[in-house]
Amino acid sequence: MLLAVRVSNQLIAVSCLGYDGHRPRFCSSEIQLLELATAWLCQYIDIQRKRTECNILKRRLEHAERLQAVGALVGEITHEFNNILGGILGYAETARTALRRSAVTRTYVDQIISSSHRARLIIDQILTLSRKVGRVAKPFSVVELVIEVAPLLRVALQRNIELNFKFVDKTSVIEGSPLDIQLILMNLCKNASQAIVADGQIDVIVGRAFVAQQKISAHDVMPAGEYVVLSVSDNGEGIPEDVLPHIYEPFFTARSRKGGTGLGLATVYSRVSELAGYIKVTSTVGQGTRFDIYLPSSSQEPVSLDTLFGRCKTPRGSGQIVALVEPDPILREVYENKIADLGYEPVGFEAFKELYNWMSKGEQADLVLVEQSSLPHSKSATALHAVFKTTSIIIGGNDLMMSASRDAMMTALFLPKPMSFSAMAYAIHMKIKTCECELPTIA
Repeated sequence: MLLAVRVSNQLIAVSCLGYDGHRPRFCSSEIQLLELATAWLCQYIDIQRKRTECNILKRRLEHAERLQAVGALVGEITHEFNNILGGILGYAETARTALRRSAVTRTYVDQIISSSHRARLIIDQILTLSRKVGRVAKPFSVVELVIEVAPLLRVALQRNIELNFKFVDKTSVIEGSPLDIQLILMNLCKNASQAIVADGQIDVIVGRAFVAQQKISAHDVMPAGEYVVLSVSDNGEGIPEDVLPHIYEPFFTARSRKGGTGLGLATVYSRVSELAGYIKVTSTVGQGTRFDIYLPSSSQEPVSLDTLFGRCKTPRGSGQIVALVEPDPILREVYENKIADLGYEPVGFEAFKELYNWMSKGEQADLVLVEQSSLPHSKSATALHAVFKTTSIIIGGNDLMMSASRDAMMTALFLPKPMSFSAMAYAIHMKIKTCECELPTIA
């Protein structure tokens, strides 16, 4: 016996009654009673379905609000961290120039510089997220990036943990920022290492998968399509079932006594979302955990990592004078050393007034670098150009409050801190070349 009931405009329920023996005859009132009972049952099921969907949306909203709060918090912290990172990067680059090319120590210094560059770019990504500014996405190979960051992952893990890599498909191109993948890998591997009590193993696998139909989870709805899958698994202690629904919540941690901050997996979730990807986690207590990151595949030709990270030959100067205003004595010394190493003659000042007095005595600089906070509030980039009769470079802080007019962009170049060796080299070289091109020709 079949009973069809319209539950809503988009849902029809069908109830089937089966009998072991002879089917009894029902009177009209009994049939109406069965129809009513079936309708109530279907409505209850529909209400539970809507309630479940509502709870999922509510958890997503709460999660988004927590991430927004975290974004506002880290935006305030990055200014001080930028100054610290500037010193680390500057002294490491200075030490590198003092070492022989064949020195073993130079390899370690190169790793410090490389990590500092990535840290600087990560800070830029955090600031971009907190300011809600659009980010530039580039096609790149996930396999190539994993190979690139593998040494960093090995150094970050304890010696009792074996780290293995497997590449099922090397045509693993996605669109986005490679720093997102680095952050995802660093946080997942660190999280996995904390779950391993004694000797253990972490496996990083890159492959591909085709999702035939839409999949719904507590955190995401993954549409059908072609995906690059980045998997990180461990044989640690696993995640309890009651903890799993909360693992992506900021500041939620079950390992507070072991140094857990509760930000690792929240960062992973945020970065995967930025890449328009999805996370699947499976865990068994006492056996281990596996995270599968599904990232939309791209058919575009991948951009080389050297291009993305700006690793090219550094241009050098030929004795031009570069004036620098930096109130922090440590950073001022770092920048002066950088400028000298690039082949220029640095002249450092603590305050803008000192630079002004120096140039009032008839001294001249080919280029002026000014820390943003040192500028008088009334001085714009165009005004600096008029006073100094030279092109200026503004070393910015976290928020560049300078004029962004066309005239300002023609006379000044705005650089965020911390400023790397290569960024300074290209900025100074480009601006000095511009000044030389603008000099009048004497017949």
